[in-house]
Amino acid sequence: MKEIAIAGAGPMGLLLAIRLKQLGYENITLVDARAGTYTRPGILNASIFEELTQLIGLPVDFSDSYHLKDVERSLYKIAESLNIKIMKANFTGFEGKALRVEDEHHDIHILPCDLAIDATGSRRALVNEINRLFPDAFSVQPIADPSHKKHLMAYVKVEEKTDSDPPSTPAPYGFDFMVQKLEELRAMGWKGFVEPGFYALPLAKNKTCFYVEIPENLDASQHEKWLKTVVAFHTGKDNFDYTLLPASRKYGSKPRFLTFIVDPHQVNEAFFQHAQFPCVIPVGDAQIEPDYRIGIGIKSGAYRIKCLLDAMVLEKDQEFHIDFEKYQKELAAAMQMHAAALSKFYQEKQRSYEHYANLLSIYETVIASASMSKQKELQPSFAELIQAYAQSLYDAGNNALESILTSSGDIPLDKHGLIADEKKLEDAIARLIDAYKYAQGDLYTMASLKLNEIAHLYEKLADVFIQRGAYGSSLKCYEKANMIIEKILKDRAESVLIKYKHTQTLHKASRYEDMYDMACQTLSEIKNIGMDPEEKKKFTYKLELNKALALLHILHIRKDLEERDYYEDECNKAIKHVKSSPYLKDKHLLQLTKLLGEIPIESMCNILKDGDKSDLAADKSKRR
Repeated sequence: MKEIAIAGAGPMGLLLAIRLKQLGYENITLVDARAGTYTRPGILNASIFEELTQLIGLPVDFSDSYHLKDVERSLYKIAESLNIKIMKANFTGFEGKALRVEDEHHDIHILPCDLAIDATGSRRALVNEINRLFPDAFSVQPIADPSHKKHLMAYVKVEEKTDSDPPSTPAPYGFDFMVQKLEELRAMGWKGFVEPGFYALPLAKNKTCFYVEIPENLDASQHEKWLKTVVAFHTGKDNFDYTLLPASRKYGSKPRFLTFIVDPHQVNEAFFQHAQFPCVIPVGDAQIEPDYRIGIGIKSGAYRIKCLLDAMVLEKDQEFHIDFEKYQKELAAAMQMHAAALSKFYQEKQRSYEHYANLLSIYETVIASASMSKQKELQPSFAELIQAYAQSLYDAGNNALESILTSSGDIPLDKHGLIADEKKLEDAIARLIDAYKYAQGDLYTMASLKLNEIAHLYEKLADVFIQRGAYGSSLKCYEKANMIIEKILKDRAESVLIKYKHTQTLHKASRYEDMYDMACQTLSEIKNIGMDPEEKKKFTYKLELNKALALLHILHIRKDLEERDYYEDECNKAIKHVKSSPYLKDKHLLQLTKLLGEIPIESMCNILKDGDKSDLAADKSKRR
């Protein structure tokens, strides 16, 4: 005969105990010091009650307010009607294959059990105790990172219905009022420029349940002021008032203003087994926490309990076993769905750069018409808002870029050998460029490094196109790389290196006039660039060589070239520079010699000295 102990008599602990009893399990004990005393006013969707009723086959009653406490009270009554053993006590530890619990009179009880269920919610009492005894037996990790984790629930009476939806336009009640209220919230500790999340749930008898995000360190004395300011921001009404509900006649400690943390974590392991301890299985919020704003906590928890029950097999004499392989498989899918819903919700809550751009415009409008003292007062916020805008641009651009690049971090090509998602890539780069223009400090450095990285990716892709003989595509890549390096980052030294590669590719593409223009432009620029003197001489030589090669090709191809004397003179200067350079290589001289041999000797009289001319003529006749 096996015993089951469930620590925690909230919705999931009660639901599991009821379903176990209905399936024939008799030896069940529920342990919770607050069992039977339920005051949490969290609001639930009516469908929750309907689904629970269908699941257990018994009516889960609710008042006209659909409170969380209604679920707990109704399930508690059902558990009592099924004669489930319930102890008002707190779990304090393990005693071998038993739970040690302490009741309201501080008496200690030992509850032998083969299966111990942790339904203690975010406290994870059993999970944490197992981890204390067996470090890392259960690994608990965050699912996502909510931007604001602390929340306030206010249960009050109002005379007028309050709309929980934010305004359809940024400020239908005027920009001045909007900025004023946002600044008041920031003065109370609110970080950033995204308004606090706000939900108003009207109930019966003019009662309303407000849920609102609050700053991490907001003092309890400011809760009422905070609520009024948030309501004013969302509704445009500065005269919002409410009446505190009187203390409950039945429950003296019934909360009216309650703060709580929303920071969903999950337990990665489905269970813990040890020969000297009961099998420990977390369920409900102890297994994976919800976010009340998407309303999946009870539904998801109930489904995961069903996964556990489906894997349990009751045998004679109250023996049972659990098919852990089956349970883990079904549980993993349910946990993944829960986590995905949370991640999607938090992603959708993140404001885009358009939000900050719009808010910047609003602040600019307000500042422009404000008094000098008001302008001075708003300047720090305006400067911070610019940085928030830059950060949102960087995040948008970087996230888009990461979704485009290949697993090796390269710019992807499609089946036709063209850049895949080119428009999306250009949009991502545009966001990063804008971020760079607005950013300061570390963000400025990050944006600069990211843009430099993109420029080098374009250079790398240009090399790929050159190997394929796709010189046109290669030249476009160099143009994009240089636009980032020269026009945005203002790195003229790095720009010279890219332009040199660009010139080389123009040579391969037989675009000699463009090659000449690029070489001349870069030679002009390199004179005024702060580079290592030796490096500058080396690149000047390479550019003069490219200039000479370009001119020789032009003279050879363009027989009817206007201003031929000018081009011959420029070619002569370039060749002289190359021949006098200590960097001259035999292969470069051979290139020049070959091209000179293809140009009529009579046209070269102004280009070479007599000795050079006769040597080249001899070389030309040999080749003939």
